[in-house]
Amino acid sequence: MSVSQLIVCACATGLLGGLAMAGSPGKLLLSADFEADPRKAGWVGLADRGEFQGAWAKAAEGSTGRFLRVEKGHWQSPSVTVEPLGYYRLRFRSKAAANGYWAAFFYTADGTLQQADHYDALQGSREWARHEYCFRANEGAATVQIRFQARRYPLAVDDVRVERIDRPAVAAWADRVYAAIPPVEFTPAAGRWKLLPRTMHRLRKGPKLRIVALGDSIANDTSNACLDVLLERAYPNCRVEWITSVRSSTGCGWYRHENRIAQYVLPYKPDLLTIAGISNGFDHDAIGDVIAQVRAKSDCEILVLTGCIHPRVAGEIYFADNARMPLDEACEVISKYPERIAAVCRKAKVELFDVRKAWDEYVLASPKPHAWFLRDPIHANTRGKHALGRILLRWFGPDQRAGQ
Repeated sequence: MSVSQLIVCACATGLLGGLAMAGSPGKLLLSADFEADPRKAGWVGLADRGEFQGAWAKAAEGSTGRFLRVEKGHWQSPSVTVEPLGYYRLRFRSKAAANGYWAAFFYTADGTLQQADHYDALQGSREWARHEYCFRANEGAATVQIRFQARRYPLAVDDVRVERIDRPAVAAWADRVYAAIPPVEFTPAAGRWKLLPRTMHRLRKGPKLRIVALGDSIANDTSNACLDVLLERAYPNCRVEWITSVRSSTGCGWYRHENRIAQYVLPYKPDLLTIAGISNGFDHDAIGDVIAQVRAKSDCEILVLTGCIHPRVAGEIYFADNARMPLDEACEVISKYPERIAAVCRKAKVELFDVRKAWDEYVLASPKPHAWFLRDPIHANTRGKHALGRILLRWFGPDQRAGQ
């Protein structure tokens, strides 16, 4: 099987009979055991850095069992039709000597790839291991494609299933993930919601709260922690809509220019806007400018979240690599950032949650190493995402001390 046979132009994937309807909860939308040629069903091999190495493979010589194998590049599924903000369950088996990746990429009705995705690590296993993940379709998404990518060693994948599921099933899955990680002991401060009165009223009384998360890939990962369904369980009168509006490696230093909030914030009509991520460049003025621009055109409440996941040295490297200032000066900027961003939030009368501090305390108290929560040096894996989600749930969750 040649590379030219495997690599198919992405624009043709929707023409290969791979589309399935979004369906009702429990409906199976994609099923692939790879016993028949997957390319005829719309699976394609995609090059990574100019090369794809993969195969529709046999389990052993003379065996009838078949699976997908990838060494370089990705195997990509046919398109599956999704409902915006609907939840879906992905199940499959994999085998690899080291970690690999899976991802869900979303497309609008005209075929445009959306920035927000669901990207995660696959734990390496020399024997076939079963996996279960839940993901939420983006606002405006019409279809999703699932990708599988090898890392340092070949990755084998089999028995891929995608089905629509209801929100209680998502919460149950999130509970299973959380049960396998160290518990979050974070205790939030009383009175932390004083600048979010309408947000908290909607959570308690309903009927709906729309949260828009603005930021980068870290904000994207945090958005993939199922916090919407967990908040609905804590506040059963409210339906929570969580909309992820992100651009990789992009912070308020980019969003503040060229009226970009008109594309990334205002169309979604948020009740609550969260500004998050690690790509703000420690530029408190840029965050203040974005807040002011949003305030001029929207009455939404605003919550600023400090950057989390990455080690402090990443911030120092950020300045050094961009030659913006000497390292000693960069360190001073970083050390003064918490008080400066706090001052910006006080002046603008928006809420601030130092999620970075809560994350660092959680990891420090955990018996697991920092890397156990990560899929790479900067981004969280499923464990890290759900730890962040539980930290945020405690921050938003009913506070017995306040009589909630």
